[in-house]
Amino acid sequence: MGQWRMILTAVALAAVVLVVGLLEGTGPASAESTIVVDDPTDTVSPVDGVITLREAFVIANSDGDDSVISLQPGVEYTLDSCFEGVLPHTAPHDLTIEGNGATIYQTCVDKRILTNAEKTSTLTLRNLTVTGGFFPSAWMTGAAISVHGPLRMDNTDVRFIRSGPLGGPFGSIIYGGDMFSGDDPDIKIIGGLIANNSGTNVRTSGGPVTITGGTEISYNEGDGVGLIDGTPLTIADATIKNNSGRGVATTGQGWTMMTITNSTITENGGTGVSCSMCSDVTLDNVTVSHNGQDHSVLGGGVVITMNPQPNTRTFQFIDSLITSNHGDQAGGGVRFTNVDSPFDSTAPAEAIFDNTEVSNNETANNFGANGGGIYAESVNVQILNGSSVTGNSAGPATGAWSTMGGGVNLIVSTSVGTHPDLTIIDSEVSENRAKGHGGGISAVTDGEVLIVRSTIDQNEVDDHGGGGLSVSGADTVIIDSTFSNNSAGVGGGVAVQAYSGLANGTLSIEGSTFDGNQATFFGSGGGGLFVNIGKGGVKANINNSTFTENSSANLGGAIMAMQHSSVNLDHVTLADNTAPNGSNLSISARALETEASVFVSP
Repeated sequence: MGQWRMILTAVALAAVVLVVGLLEGTGPASAESTIVVDDPTDTVSPVDGVITLREAFVIANSDGDDSVISLQPGVEYTLDSCFEGVLPHTAPHDLTIEGNGATIYQTCVDKRILTNAEKTSTLTLRNLTVTGGFFPSAWMTGAAISVHGPLRMDNTDVRFIRSGPLGGPFGSIIYGGDMFSGDDPDIKIIGGLIANNSGTNVRTSGGPVTITGGTEISYNEGDGVGLIDGTPLTIADATIKNNSGRGVATTGQGWTMMTITNSTITENGGTGVSCSMCSDVTLDNVTVSHNGQDHSVLGGGVVITMNPQPNTRTFQFIDSLITSNHGDQAGGGVRFTNVDSPFDSTAPAEAIFDNTEVSNNETANNFGANGGGIYAESVNVQILNGSSVTGNSAGPATGAWSTMGGGVNLIVSTSVGTHPDLTIIDSEVSENRAKGHGGGISAVTDGEVLIVRSTIDQNEVDDHGGGGLSVSGADTVIIDSTFSNNSAGVGGGVAVQAYSGLANGTLSIEGSTFDGNQATFFGSGGGGLFVNIGKGGVKANINNSTFTENSSANLGGAIMAMQHSSVNLDHVTLADNTAPNGSNLSISARALETEASVFVSP
């Protein structure tokens, strides 16, 4: 057998020299050899005068040069020599397969299709279809393509490959190697269709992955992209849809970076975009929609888990749409969460929503899943420049669990020692719903809440407080904003309440309008504003603002302050508010201070 292979190699090399000489007119190849495959059968014969695909791999592995294997246009190359099975590249030189629209079809069970064993060489596939269709008896890593060095795929389709037995999306289809085992993983996919496979479709450990040029990854059983510590992950001009698992996912060691631009990630069974232990994530002109189709998994639109290390961490959503995602965990649209860390980090990460819409997302299980639109744990959240958080829902309409933040839920995690802020400027929070607190916004933090030139409208709480905004512990400033037509048990517009372990915070309202808000609980009130802080209380400083047509089922149609809290009104108009007790005001304990203010009863 060994002597026979030596004869084959000698004849094949002679054929290469002849082919290249005829093509280039220069005699033997020196830098790159081109091997033309002219026989579609899966045979090896040293004396038949033609070159098969399997013979071309033998030549490429032994010619000492970078090699190009050129296939015939539109031809299907069926792999049925199952003793060999896989087409292996084993040389420390680059190999390119010019498919010219051809197809490689693997018929052998438990056999991969293409492999590259050398971490020092690059495997490139162009204008090719790689396909299979049989169920292996055991789970395979890289059932279609498995490499230990860089992989380049240009306008290459990978379809109908199974990485394991029938009944589960395990294993992987395209595997780019493992940096932690000495490989050089680096995947670049430009164009092409990766579809109808079973297993994680693109997987690597520790290396960079780039997917661009109109690539579509769709209708697969398993994750579309599922990396282990893969960084940077760059996706541009791509569509990732209708996969049964997650759309895009990578883990990290605190340094992982993900950038997605001009892409659509939609209708995946699991989470649309997942980045665990990440440093920087950017979505620019991206639609993340209708993910979490499989309600047996956690789901959600975008899930980012951070290790609170003392390095800069920035998460940006620019000109993007996060809509109609379902999560059985906090954060139906977007979720930011921390993990415990030995690092001392007092600076929260930054999450920025710039001209981005977060709409119609939900957390709809039977538990306390907060943040229908956005859930942020110990991260500064900025919602800016025409952004909107609309139509989101936290928790089911029925059930015993109380949920917070139908639109936005900001919460401090005392285990990581941060003081997160919430900033909303020139934006809208409307038509969101929560069962417990904060139909539009719930902020439980010892940081700051700043709302400027924004509209908080038609948000609803089923049971408790803060139809538009529920806030505890924060220094809250509202400037030139409108709270209108919000509804809650108490504090239809805004509810300021105590939270165990947090300071009382402060409240300042300047140049704002509270109109048509409603408090529905018959035992309390505060149609526009409800302040209930014990101990030293909170003084609500309200300047140059208007409260009109707010209502309460009991106390304080416009404003209600309880316990040790007080209210200071400076150039404030309260008109046409209604309540059985105190159509405009209900102040329980401390003083009411007024200056140049107007009170008009209905």
